[in-house]
Amino acid sequence: MTVVNLFWKQSMIYGVGTILVRSVSFALLPLYTAFFTTAEAGYVYLLFTFIAFAQVFYNHGMDSAFLKFISQNDNNKQSVLNTSLLTLLCSSAFFSLLLYYFSSLISNVYLGIDEAFWISLCSLILLIDVISSRIMAYLRVINRPIYFSIISIVSVVVTIGANIYLITSLNMGIVGVLYGTMTGSLIRFILVAPLLFSGFNLNLFKFDLYKRMFIFGIPFFPAALFFMIMEMADRYLLLQLANVETVGIYSIGYKMGSVLMFLITGFNLAWQPLFHKEQQNDNRLEIFSTIATQFLVFMILVGGIISIWLPLIVQIPIGNGNTLIGEAFWGSIQIVPVIILSYIFYAAYILQMPSLYDGNNQKWSPLLRGLGAAINIGLNLILIPKYGGMGAAIATLLAYSTMFIALFILNRKWLPISFNYGRIILLLGICIIGFYYLQIEPHKHWCRFILSVIIISAGFPLLKGAYKDQIQNSLTNK
Repeated sequence: MTVVNLFWKQSMIYGVGTILVRSVSFALLPLYTAFFTTAEAGYVYLLFTFIAFAQVFYNHGMDSAFLKFISQNDNNKQSVLNTSLLTLLCSSAFFSLLLYYFSSLISNVYLGIDEAFWISLCSLILLIDVISSRIMAYLRVINRPIYFSIISIVSVVVTIGANIYLITSLNMGIVGVLYGTMTGSLIRFILVAPLLFSGFNLNLFKFDLYKRMFIFGIPFFPAALFFMIMEMADRYLLLQLANVETVGIYSIGYKMGSVLMFLITGFNLAWQPLFHKEQQNDNRLEIFSTIATQFLVFMILVGGIISIWLPLIVQIPIGNGNTLIGEAFWGSIQIVPVIILSYIFYAAYILQMPSLYDGNNQKWSPLLRGLGAAINIGLNLILIPKYGGMGAAIATLLAYSTMFIALFILNRKWLPISFNYGRIILLLGICIIGFYYLQIEPHKHWCRFILSVIIISAGFPLLKGAYKDQIQNSLTNK
């Protein structure tokens, strides 16, 4: 089996589990839009934003260091694992205690209301999640995809079931969302606990190893921080520059567009270990270019089909007079194609990232992410007052596209990973033109079907990796 085929096999297995975990909030959209007002939905997604942002501090770049060191230390995996886990336990407990102690202050400053209990629950969720996530990463490294997927699926089912029960039967509202999320996190922790405790040994902690991991990983902390600012700052700025109702509507649309982010996350679980392992492979440029074109085409296909059919999907009746997405949130559909295009550019950026792990290039990671964050915040401040949620979506698109273009230019000297540019641009153009035509003629459903066939027909040949010329050109120009 070739490296590329093995990669896609593992990527699919890991991807299924990870996509399920990441898609919990997406699967719960019908529940949230049926039982919550736009303002309540706004607070729910502000809390999710807070959790995602805080995770950056909990990991502080050590997740990247863990994958790097454990992938390249076949004889020292247990020392890397134990050193990483012990330091993670200490730092995570410290951060959670801080959040708990300052929960009232954080709630008032961030949410504009005094709901300290919400922040306290978030601190517990973070503590549980960050430990179990590190063990889940270890499962990827030791090639335990089935175990990984089973744990992911069970935690997803429990999370969804707990949310439905707490919100519909016990009428617990936003607190029910947090308790439901915590229940799923606890189940995942319990399932990984045997591996955690069986492999945990204080004697395997090595301070010099931790120093080397910290030195490697710390540049990725500001990079991750800038990424989360770029990903999440729009919700907070919408709250400050508009209102919490706008946050709720925008967040629902953003979540629908973030289907592609689930795919990227699942893909990246296999992508990062691959390019670490293949750093010394003379054929790595061909391998990376093959995977890059295949994944980017797949992203465009999925994004195009979603954009075309979403206006009809959200109106699917689910009983009791409700639709799949509550009518109060239908206005969010307009931003979905913009968010999808943003994530296509982000996928292209991820595909160019192997060079950042070569030599001293990792110092560029925070610079590129910082550039994206600065553009995103600046444009949000300019566009939100005039265009509301659409302005925030456009800011996100321009930030991701700038990041990709900057890294792509740098990679012409470092590691010129190629795409089939002409066909990809053509495929993307068909999707964009088709979507906006259907905005003018929304009732021509037969056009949606024909357009879907055209998109799939144009993209499918590229999934086979038939672009040898681009690879040869990259090797020649290197």
